[in-house]
Amino acid sequence: MDLKVLSWNIRGLGQDPKVVAVRNVILKNNPAIVTIQESKWEVIDDKLIRSLWGSNRCNYVYQASEGASGGIIIMWKEGVVVMGDHLIGVFSLSIEFRNVADDFVWIFTSVYGASDVGYYNQCWQESRDIKLLFDEPWLIGGDFNATLSAADRNVSGGRTTNSKSFRSFVNRFSLVDLPMVRGRFTWTNSQQPPLLIRLDRFLLSGDFLAHCPAPVQLRLKRPISDHAPILLNCNSGG
Repeated sequence: MDLKVLSWNIRGLGQDPKVVAVRNVILKNNPAIVTIQESKWEVIDDKLIRSLWGSNRCNYVYQASEGASGGIIIMWKEGVVVMGDHLIGVFSLSIEFRNVADDFVWIFTSVYGASDVGYYNQCWQESRDIKLLFDEPWLIGGDFNATLSAADRNVSGGRTTNSKSFRSFVNRFSLVDLPMVRGRFTWTNSQQPPLLIRLDRFLLSGDFLAHCPAPVQLRLKRPISDHAPILLNCNSGG
């Protein structure tokens, strides 16, 4: 499967430099699918999507923000994948895709995980329900707002309960966590000395991985936002 998927928590698309930064990353990496977390837009229109994608040749679905909080967008290139069903959750946006080249049907879920401890359980329950609802191969990615292990931080700390819930979720569905190339951490507090954490990642189900000949997950350069964009290349050897 020759496919690239880009994910980025942009922390709000209300500023022109952020729109330009997203477009530049898309043009440079040529992904087939792009997901944005924290759009902070209640209504997404064709004009904004064109300004992000750089052309009209894409389709999109979005989860509206609540005021200036949250919001997820998934965009995809026409003629590469086709959308079947989709599901808008509280912490996620899921699409059933069919690859045009080989008719492979799979689920993509973009996540913006709960940052408030009071919503942790609801967030993980939603992710579990998605997998139980859809039986197809699964790719889930985005900003999980959680770490899987102590190695995901440059200093010790963090909410261990949420990390345990994350590990339990990954283990329950035997999801594959690929190593991050070009840097281990995806978020910084931009202070000195900095706190660095890996909050963003892609996770693959075994049957999705079986369809990818040589997947590689990359952390890209962070031109703006406190999160770095990440890219999954499903066929780095192709």
